[in-house]
Amino acid sequence: MTRPITFLAGAALIAATLSTPAFSQGVLQTLSLSKVSPTSQATGYRVSKVVGSAVVNGAKEKVGTIDDLIITQDASVPFAVLSVGGFLGVGTKSVIVPYSSLVVHDTEILFRDATKETVASLPDVSVAKNGKRTSELVGASVINGANETVGTIDDLIVTPNEKVPFAVLSVGGFLGLGTKYVVVSYDALKLNGKDVVYRDATKESLKTLPEFTYSK
Repeated sequence: MTRPITFLAGAALIAATLSTPAFSQGVLQTLSLSKVSPTSQATGYRVSKVVGSAVVNGAKEKVGTIDDLIITQDASVPFAVLSVGGFLGVGTKSVIVPYSSLVVHDTEILFRDATKETVASLPDVSVAKNGKRTSELVGASVINGANETVGTIDDLIVTPNEKVPFAVLSVGGFLGLGTKYVVVSYDALKLNGKDVVYRDATKESLKTLPEFTYSK
């Protein structure tokens, strides 16, 4: 009888978290440019590789598919959007679950105690209206406080040990030549309407950050 209670408690937590004012958009903060140690994201996974993956439970039964990830304004709790049920896209339900509830094991993504029924009972993705889908963030231009484009979000990295995701920014170059990839903590970026803002950044300051190389 403990499993349904766990899922109900989790559902209440998700709804409460996403309804707090901290996740409203449009609030800018001044943040100094900071370096991120490459070891911080050594165990991370690229969002572009996670999306589309099947999610299985401890019995190796498929209970859903990761359709997207959602990052809230303060970036404290990344959520996974799971599609569950349906057939060929008909009757499919999209629900959200804290990404920390999922475990990447070898090539599998585990939601250990889940079943299709318990996953289907989780909050609908519509409750995450104040969050931003990573599919909308990847490829977005990043501007500074002077409205100058300083880079582009190439991908995001989520790790099992860090609550705050990392953003991989491409800076410099032309048509892909001479481009440098650097990593910043996602909470250094702020959403202002449709804009992604890194207020104190310049192209030159971003180029001074350690170069990042994808390993997977």
